[in-house]
Amino acid sequence: MMALVDIIVPTYNRASLLPETLKSVQQQTLDDWRCFIAEDGETPETRAAVAPFLKDDRFTYLPGTHTGTPAAPRNRAIKQGGAPLIAFLDDDDLWLPEKLKFQLSFMKQHPACALLGANAHRWDGKYPLETGVPFFPQMPGTRKISFESLVTTNSIINSTAIIRRSVLSRSGMLNEAVELASGEDYELWLRIAPLGEVWILDNALAVYRDVPHASIREGWTPRVLNKKLIFIFSAALRGSETTKSPLTYPENRSFALLCRRQLARLRRQELLQRFFPERKAVKSHIKTGLLACGRHIGRLCSFFMKNPGPREPAIFLLCPYYHTGGAERVHADIIACLQDYRPRVIIGCKSNNTAFKKAFSQGSRLIDISFFSEKPLWHPIIIGCLTEIINRTGNAVVLGCNSFLFYHCLPYFAEKIKKIDIIHSFTGILEIYSLPLVPLLDERVVINSKMLGAFAQVYAEHGVSPVYLNRIKTIENKVPVPAHYQKKSFDTLRVLYVGRGTEEKRVHLVGKIAARFSAINPDMRFCLIGDVVDSVSPEDRRYCVFEGELHDDAVLNSFYRSSHIILITSKFEGSPLVLMEAMACGVVPIATHVGAIDAHVHNGSNGFLIDQQDEHLLVEAFVEKIQGILADREEYHRLSRTAYDYAVEKASHNDAFCREYVRLLTQPKQS
Repeated sequence: MMALVDIIVPTYNRASLLPETLKSVQQQTLDDWRCFIAEDGETPETRAAVAPFLKDDRFTYLPGTHTGTPAAPRNRAIKQGGAPLIAFLDDDDLWLPEKLKFQLSFMKQHPACALLGANAHRWDGKYPLETGVPFFPQMPGTRKISFESLVTTNSIINSTAIIRRSVLSRSGMLNEAVELASGEDYELWLRIAPLGEVWILDNALAVYRDVPHASIREGWTPRVLNKKLIFIFSAALRGSETTKSPLTYPENRSFALLCRRQLARLRRQELLQRFFPERKAVKSHIKTGLLACGRHIGRLCSFFMKNPGPREPAIFLLCPYYHTGGAERVHADIIACLQDYRPRVIIGCKSNNTAFKKAFSQGSRLIDISFFSEKPLWHPIIIGCLTEIINRTGNAVVLGCNSFLFYHCLPYFAEKIKKIDIIHSFTGILEIYSLPLVPLLDERVVINSKMLGAFAQVYAEHGVSPVYLNRIKTIENKVPVPAHYQKKSFDTLRVLYVGRGTEEKRVHLVGKIAARFSAINPDMRFCLIGDVVDSVSPEDRRYCVFEGELHDDAVLNSFYRSSHIILITSKFEGSPLVLMEAMACGVVPIATHVGAIDAHVHNGSNGFLIDQQDEHLLVEAFVEKIQGILADREEYHRLSRTAYDYAVEKASHNDAFCREYVRLLTQPKQS
């Protein structure tokens, strides 16, 4: 009878450690398994170590030709088995008794999970196991691993991994290339991840032996590791001779792009290591010289700048862009609140369009330095110049608006400068990047209480003192709300998308949803607002109406008033402003369950959240939900009215928006 899980244990020259490993398998509280011990070669020592376990017919010994890579014996063992689940265990590691029970229960509850890992104890073998530290000591609970995260770090410990056998037919087996040895598991994870969800349990369910004679990576230099990663990403993108990599599928192009970007970084790093071994010291000297040059330019510029009166604040806003975007709309609202103070607004990055340029310049002195700041040679000069000017300005207050330039400048600001930042979404990028600089910030602004809780967790995980949480302030964004609720007409059904066409927005999924509806209800109109034509697959464009960029609020509001549903298909988000703008006009949102969206969209009450990660299933879930909502008119009107009422409730913060930002940016720094 077929077992529920096949356990794959490749082994080579580990006869002294292997019996403990196999004993930990035998002690599992779940006993519906078969264990395949696949030796890379055949030695009397290994055969003798395995012999006592073969009395248990759940163990099978598979000697074979020596290849020098664990992928070959693993593949050989996988082909011998037939269980729907496959668990991997290295021959020097151990499992805790509840390991299989916990993980198989999780896989049953999460049918979309294709790959599951767990935490592990890191053990040196000298002291009691209880004294070992977790492999991931600050892991934030059981969580779904995004592909972006997996590309950056292999967080799946091989000896904790379980996969579904069904995904191997699409991902292909392990790559047996010798240059991938000890990285073949990571390469497989990169091919499996686009095919389903990847999760990691916070429980420590295995023991990772961290001892010299058990480590095949002992003695690896950064250069060797970098070269190994280049092989891994190249192989993952290429696939095998018999199976195309899922990263070559059109629907997975966003995943493939992330891999290619990481591969480009690794190759650049390899070139730098080869040709510029002393580059760190050289770069440090160059940067110091360019900063000094920038300071001299800043001193010269400060002579020509008009300072405010002795009691007036000099407000500087460091913004990345003035193009279309929810964050840029909020920045425009902040500038409007501060127009009496004529703040200086510095734009640090090249904008895709000029959507908010007029709104920015009407209430401020707009300075666009993107031409210089995005050039590597000019970057330290800009930092030196900008910080010198601000340091020489009396009563200066600096607000960094989702800006990397602000964080680069932060260490060079004088102590007397009041320094504040605002973060609109919790993506794990700016928040982590800014952690070492937290003590330099006088105050931080977040846009909802969920983000405040996320910061508390991140601070705790990274050892940042909880004292700095007192510097975080929540200021909700402004929400323009019509005076009266307008009941929707069903003469023309309209589904709306509003936003950018950037990768994380996944606008191509809106095109797929529209294409699916062409057969269900050809009269349904899918209107896409923004510069998004190129983000939708050519074959799906004929099912969409592209309205382009809309810079007139009155025109945009007319679309909100005549639309029934707004879609948000993002991979990650903060708290998108278009969501609240649409709900204020009674539009029912259907959104992926990411970021802080669930702070406003309450599933089944004023909208719907979609939890699927696989893009095929995600499209189907959106289609099913749209059909269900529009089929029941009474239920739709209830949802629409509830969305409007929620926006009205949030609009109570509108008066506080300007008041809080003016107070924050005009009050002197506390000593």
